[in-house]
Amino acid sequence: EGRDAEPSNGASSPPTSLLLTPDETLTFTWTREKDLPKATLSAYNSSNNTVLTFKVKTTAPKRYHVRPPHGFVRPGETASILLSMAARDTASLWWDAVDSKGEQIKTEDKFQVQFAVVPESFASQFLQGDVDEKEVMKSIQNLWKELGELDKAQQKKRITSKRLTTKFEFPMNLSSTVAPRNLPAPAGAGHGSVASPTPAADLAARANKDHVPGSPEAIFSELTALRRKYDDLVAYTVVLSGERDFLNQELEEVQGKLQKEVGKRQHAADGEERPAASRESTEVKQKEPTVGFSFVQVLVVGLVAFIFGRVFS
Repeated sequence: EGRDAEPSNGASSPPTSLLLTPDETLTFTWTREKDLPKATLSAYNSSNNTVLTFKVKTTAPKRYHVRPPHGFVRPGETASILLSMAARDTASLWWDAVDSKGEQIKTEDKFQVQFAVVPESFASQFLQGDVDEKEVMKSIQNLWKELGELDKAQQKKRITSKRLTTKFEFPMNLSSTVAPRNLPAPAGAGHGSVASPTPAADLAARANKDHVPGSPEAIFSELTALRRKYDDLVAYTVVLSGERDFLNQELEEVQGKLQKEVGKRQHAADGEERPAASRESTEVKQKEPTVGFSFVQVLVVGLVAFIFGRVFS
């Protein structure tokens, strides 16, 4: 369940929330190698009169297709977000599960669902009556840019975020029911050697085995393998960029919470210093009369001295 959104510009409207189902973990399930696992995320607007806009991010943008990546939800309605995995990753993850003897593959992929209150002016302009879906999506994309700039310019957050983890599920006893993949062995490998699991290495092995070194076919195969390596590197770079953006967003949220906590503690410390200072001044005032001898003490000492003087004189 998302956190309550703070009303913008200090408005007195009640807090609103976008309820997510599932609200913690998205599960992608395989039944066979050629499956394209999908997960559906439902976003319910629990408010009575406030339109909410949402945006979905992921740390692996090349692996997942999100439809729609952003949108809006009217009060009391539910939006369905379809998350599907790219075909290029599904087969490799399947065989990773087979190689790991059916154990579940651990994943660090994460999704972040952000939502915010749609300003009334925006809702009346773009979301009333018959609306063009493409025009609305473009307008919402621009709205998110404005909301992000407002969040950076003001201390009060307009955007609320909810993080979801992912889980990959495969059939039980996978390794015993699926035959091992048949990949060509590298050149020079003996009988029973383990085949190379990477497509680029597979192509290189084929080039060395099937073509004469230096021939046009061998050169073409090597260039193809290099191209695949380059594509893998680009995809990995994109994944790192998504992870960086996700961590930057989390860092901003933690910094905001830290500043609030520092402010609260500083305020509390200032409140404790004032009573302490007043107590010290009161104690000083109470101690002042005890400094030196009082008039009565001096009178008694003088009277005793006078009597002793009369007695011994």
